[in-house]
Amino acid sequence: MINTTNSTYDIIDRFIYVPVNTTTFAVQGDNASRVIIFRISRFIDGVDLSSKEIYVCFKTILGTTGETATNNIKYSNSVLEFSWAVPSEVTISEGTVEFYVEFREIDKENEKIYCLKTKPITQDIEKSFSIDNSATEGDFTIEKLFLDENSSHLTRTDLIDSDLPFKVDDRDILMKPTKVIAVFKDNMSQILSFRLRRKVDSIDRGNKTFCFKYMNANGESDICIASNVAIYEDEIYISWALDSKVTKFAGEVTFAIGVIGFLSDGTLYSWNTKPAQFTVEGGLDVESNLVKPVQSWFDSWVIEADNILKQSAQYANQAKDYYYNIDGMDKVIQDLAEKATEQATLARGYANEANNAVTEFNGLYAVRSEKDENNINIFKTVKYYRSDNTLFMISTLNTVIDTYDQRTEVRYDIDGVTLIDTKIHPIKRDIDGIVTGNFGHLGQLQYHGLI
Repeated sequence: MINTTNSTYDIIDRFIYVPVNTTTFAVQGDNASRVIIFRISRFIDGVDLSSKEIYVCFKTILGTTGETATNNIKYSNSVLEFSWAVPSEVTISEGTVEFYVEFREIDKENEKIYCLKTKPITQDIEKSFSIDNSATEGDFTIEKLFLDENSSHLTRTDLIDSDLPFKVDDRDILMKPTKVIAVFKDNMSQILSFRLRRKVDSIDRGNKTFCFKYMNANGESDICIASNVAIYEDEIYISWALDSKVTKFAGEVTFAIGVIGFLSDGTLYSWNTKPAQFTVEGGLDVESNLVKPVQSWFDSWVIEADNILKQSAQYANQAKDYYYNIDGMDKVIQDLAEKATEQATLARGYANEANNAVTEFNGLYAVRSEKDENNINIFKTVKYYRSDNTLFMISTLNTVIDTYDQRTEVRYDIDGVTLIDTKIHPIKRDIDGIVTGNFGHLGQLQYHGLI
């Protein structure tokens, strides 16, 4: 038998009981992506309900009614379980939907000779937004066309998100940006990352297509494919490269994440988050207002230039006179010049070293692993790869005296195999266990989840 989950609804004495820890029932436009499991006593007044046809009958806020058969029927000596995939007819509009379960038996004349109904219950369909006003509700034409035109996700090796990804919790996108996300007329200069569960209602979404549906500040909407999709055992990481269609206007951008594909029986799978928002900050839209000079302007400039040349010749003659007077100081000046040259050479060397330190991490991407058993936000190992997927560095948290009080960096040559050096960095904490003091390598500590 299937264990009780937040998708299991118990039926007791005709009442359908919604789980206390239930998640969002459905979002407008969902189809077959929400699976409800019902449990009921197998025998009611001596009747074996496992031998009956089982339907879920519903009524939407628009007044439309319908029914769909249940599936995945399982039973023991005392308990009957079955499941219902919420169809698009139920999620056709935001608002309250009402439904009940009916057990029935039909004779040869298609007459009901047995019927048992539960009491109706209501559930909420969360609001979403339409990405094309010409499409009717419940129509998946755009999604199917999008799947046909996007057979695979994009890989953008030159765009790597340096910030921690935003988490998708159930259907909510937890947007807590700590910096400006985009400015008016940015284009492919910012990529946002998100992490979401790989499996939802027992459906593995590792082979599905991930996309972003958005509406810019002027109300223009579109849909785009996700980039840099990384699939792990429990989570999937996706990214959104913001183009000028998103940042075309300053103001609030509304967006949602969509997961679409097909189930094993060919049914379209469509799963959507609740809408979230971020702001495109205002910027300058510069247009040239320079006026091309007329011919008279060029003529006057030639006369002025001639005067400047004559003045320069006069200054040159005076400079020759001064040279003969300071000939004795030439050697002193030459010595000072040589010393200045030496200092400049040293300064350039220091500048090159600083520049190498800054650019060393350009073009890298990080992969975190080994979650802490007691704190899922901490990863013990972070591996950094170059854009050609060769290993650049491994950063590992170590425990010497206190938990994670030391970090080891192991760096590799451009072949990703040859070891270059190993460095150990202490990690200091205050009395509350917070990382503090003067420390470098801030990015590495952030990726480990320590700050």
